Amino acid sequence: MTKRRSHGEGSIDPRGPDTWRSRYRVDGKRYTVAFHGALPDARKELRRLLHDGDTEQHVAPDKLTSAQWATPWIRAGAPGRRKKKVGRRTLERYDELLQHHVIPTLGARPLQKISGADITSLYAGLEGKISPYAALHVHVVLGSCLHAAVRTRKLAVTPLSRAMNIPSRGDEQIGTVLDADELAAQIDLSLVKLPDDALMFPSPPLAGCFSFTKLRCPRAVTREFQDRTEKLGFGRLRLHDLRGTHETLLLDAGVPVHVVAERCGHDPAVLLRNDAKRTRRADDRAAAVIGELSKGSLRG
Repeated sequence: MTKRRSHGEGSIDPRGPDTWRSRYRVDGKRYTVAFHGALPDARKELRRLLHDGDTEQHVAPDKLTSAQWATPWIRAGAPGRRKKKVGRRTLERYDELLQHHVIPTLGARPLQKISGADITSLYAGLEGKISPYAALHVHVVLGSCLHAAVRTRKLAVTPLSRAMNIPSRGDEQIGTVLDADELAAQIDLSLVKLPDDALMFPSPPLAGCFSFTKLRCPRAVTREFQDRTEKLGFGRLRLHDLRGTHETLLLDAGVPVHVVAERCGHDPAVLLRNDAKRTRRADDRAAAVIGELSKGSLRG
């Protein structure tokens, strides 16, 4: 039998074994939600909903699915905590990760029904299918998507906080760099003379016409760079690895970390964690230093 409460405190009706219907009002608007569990837990949940209404933290019940939320979030530019749009290529990557790895598993599930166990199961299903670094990227994108739902009152809290574990990049090394010796041995630009306004990756010639100042398609640059570096014997050197090479060479030359980070637009911690790599020359220098220290200890 329905237990009536005083005005404003809501009511709880039994709807079946361990199933309850809670009714309450927030700002004069009436809401109805279903709860599965024991009656004391249903009362506790009702008190939480009423408290959220009093503190202006209430999230209205919504049957919006994860896929239905992810689509407008991507269309809005995937804004993060700073409420700013990401770049076009980054947005394409975010959409790709969600469509291939998240939506097939969680897309049909109501956004407000996603649990920490669902997130844990999603990450477990990615193990062995994609690299640890890619799985970590999925986690970052999903987290940004869910935090946006919290900011817009589609969720009260993000279910990521209740996940049992999250992906880590592990011991995988992403990318490679060329040290100074490799650059000197394999690349000779002494005979190349380009105009002052020449671009590094100009557009390919068309009908015998060539311009050093016309930029080619960014995607074509990345693809062609990968093909040519493999043919020249650089292995899986990516276009983005040139940035890491630049940063690593500066660090090996003794330029302070904060200077290199500011020059490249990085946080120092991100620079050291993601882009700076060990080089053979740096290892040799470190070994030489350790050798000198060892000699001093033996003499003493």
